[in-house]
Amino acid sequence: MMDNNLKGLIDSVEEDTRSQAELEHTISILKNEITTLKLVIEDQKVIIERMNQELKNQTEILPENLSILKDIIVSQRRDINQKDKEFEVMRVLLEKFTGELEAAILAKESEYQLIDVSGIGPRNSAKLAKAGITSILQLKNCDLEELASKLEGIGPKKLKKWKKYLLKRSEHISFHYI
Repeated sequence: MMDNNLKGLIDSVEEDTRSQAELEHTISILKNEITTLKLVIEDQKVIIERMNQELKNQTEILPENLSILKDIIVSQRRDINQKDKEFEVMRVLLEKFTGELEAAILAKESEYQLIDVSGIGPRNSAKLAKAGITSILQLKNCDLEELASKLEGIGPKKLKKWKKYLLKRSEHISFHYI
C-alpha cells in the first residue's frame, strides 16, 4: 500500500511540477506580451506627440490663413458691390433706351393712317372712326371681338387680318427704321 501511496505522491508531485511549468510558461508569455504592449504604448506616445506638434503648427498657421481668406472675401464683396452698381447703371440705360425706342416706334407708326393698311379704304376707315377707332395704334391695341360687335360689314376675321398686318409692320419698323 505504501507503494500506491508513494506512487500517488510521486504522481501528485509530477502533476504539480507540470502545473508549475505551465504556469511559468504562461507567466513568461504574459511577460512578453507586457513588454510588447509597453513598446506599443511608447510608439503610440511618440505618434501622439508628433500629432500634437503638427496640430500646434497648424493652429499657428490657421490665423494667418483666416486673415488671407477674410481679405479674399472682402475683395469679392467689393467686386460684387461694384458689379451691382454697374448693373443698376445698365438697367437705367436699358429703360431709357427702351423708352426712346418705343417713342420712336410710336412716332413712326403715327406717320401712317388707317387707310394705309392693306384692305382699309376710305369706307372701312369711316366705319372704324364711327366705332371710335381713328388711329393705327388704337386698332392695334383694341379688343377685336368687342370692336366687331360695333361694326357693320367688318367681321372679326378681317379685323384679325388687319391687326396681324399692323403687328408685323411694327416689328419691321422697330428692326429696320429705328
